[in-house]
Amino acid sequence: MSAPAIKTLTPRQEALKLTLKQVSLPWAIYIRVSTKDQGEKYSPASQRETLQRLAADLGVYVPENFILIDKKTGKTDDRPDYQRLMQLAKDTAIGGVLALELSRVGRNVVDAINFRKMLKREGSALAFAMQQFDDSPQGILMFNQFAAFAEYEAALIIQRTNKGRLQKAKEGKLISDPHTFGYLYHPATRLPGGKLRDGYCEAHPVEAEILRVQIFAAYVRHGSAYQVQKDLNAAGILTKRGNPWTIHAVCTVLRNRIYTGVYVTTIKGEDLKPVEITIRAEAGRGAPALISQALFDKAQVLLAKAADRAGRPPTESLLSRLIRCTCILPSGPPCLRLWVGHKASMRCTNKRDDGSGGKFCPSRQVAKSVIEPLVFNAVRDRIRQPETVYSLAREFHAATNSAKPEAVSIETRLARLKARYERTEAIVFADVPQRTRDKAAQQLKEIEQEQRALEVEASEADVVALPSRDRIMDTCERIGKGLDRLKTFDEKRTFVLQTVDRVETDGYDYAVYCRIELAPAGAASGGGKNSLVHVGPAEYFSFVIRGKVA
Repeated sequence: MSAPAIKTLTPRQEALKLTLKQVSLPWAIYIRVSTKDQGEKYSPASQRETLQRLAADLGVYVPENFILIDKKTGKTDDRPDYQRLMQLAKDTAIGGVLALELSRVGRNVVDAINFRKMLKREGSALAFAMQQFDDSPQGILMFNQFAAFAEYEAALIIQRTNKGRLQKAKEGKLISDPHTFGYLYHPATRLPGGKLRDGYCEAHPVEAEILRVQIFAAYVRHGSAYQVQKDLNAAGILTKRGNPWTIHAVCTVLRNRIYTGVYVTTIKGEDLKPVEITIRAEAGRGAPALISQALFDKAQVLLAKAADRAGRPPTESLLSRLIRCTCILPSGPPCLRLWVGHKASMRCTNKRDDGSGGKFCPSRQVAKSVIEPLVFNAVRDRIRQPETVYSLAREFHAATNSAKPEAVSIETRLARLKARYERTEAIVFADVPQRTRDKAAQQLKEIEQEQRALEVEASEADVVALPSRDRIMDTCERIGKGLDRLKTFDEKRTFVLQTVDRVETDGYDYAVYCRIELAPAGAASGGGKNSLVHVGPAEYFSFVIRGKVA
């Protein structure tokens, strides 16, 4: 059935200031309820009947597919049929919209005002069965006021609802389904005679036994969440939502206290602030206990131990995230991917792009039991030889700065500045007139300012000055004092992370790049940490240890 041809307007249409175009186009009816059953006044059937009578009274045509119904809150515009209604108006497919009252369109002032403006901009009318607003200043004011009252009423409803939910929770009543594996939830129902029976939980006839035997007891027996997940999926058992089990889902179930009869939930109070409520299984309230407290505690102990192991590499590799491959791909760049622990060995996983389908890197596989002690012992032995470390640091420093002409200039100026500082400092403490000492102190400040400017220049040029021999040897002696106490894996791993920057090897030769933080300057270095000239811009030194893999 199509819309009838309209040639003239009826008195009622003229009173609402409708146009021939609006009347000739089909209209839409918008119905909204917050829940599936909102009583006689706001039920979808009641709204539909009232609005169809209004359409007949206005003499407008409403197609069946233009009767739009949303069962969602009106606080936001995130409603499917509401969005469809707005699109119909933007497409100029409707002449107007019929709604029961303003609160049905929405309970947000901004959304309601924008909706009316959008309809007016697209040439569509808006009519309510229980209210009437025109385009006069007084009508616009009334529309805005009713929209504000609708938002205010929504806030009151939420406040009253939260107050009731919180009170029920404090009384130990379950106000919603906990959606937890092992339980069967029965929602609140209206009994004959009008009495309301609150919702309650009971043990699921099948899931409760699975929970006790195949999840908690199995986990306590072998301590592996992965094994529990594997067994559940192999048996075809699904989660509460009908999905396959994951390790995260298994651990979530294992940590849930509800299975001991303690249900903890968070509910918004009357002031909309979250309140944590604990509901215990007693006198038929809450969720019944499915396992003993002792079994739950055993599972928590095993979970805590697993959490402590979580941050450690599965193979307890000392060189995890430090070892790299030095092989060169045909394109030129080196293979920089980290080596991975695999069956107690390490190998490069890069592929060569040589057009032959992709072959793995030709680097030799190295057993973890070989490369780890090799690197650890090499670093430890060098640290115990401060003179050797200083020589290696000088070699590395010279090789690094050989391609930087500015590095030689900056270091030369630093050396000269240091010599000036020492000569001037000697004058400050010498037996000379006070005027001479004051002048020397002023010169020290000027030298320190030059040092700061030189530090900035060195930083911009990416130049690192070689620390003094005393500073390097002091640092090695400080580290060497604790080397004999390195017994456990964690202690050795900490030592490696503090001294080794990276390890490069192709399975035949290896190079350990060490980067060590300088020890605080003492008497041997001639000044404290704030003595800029004596410390220099670098707070670390680097060197390389090379050797062959056995």
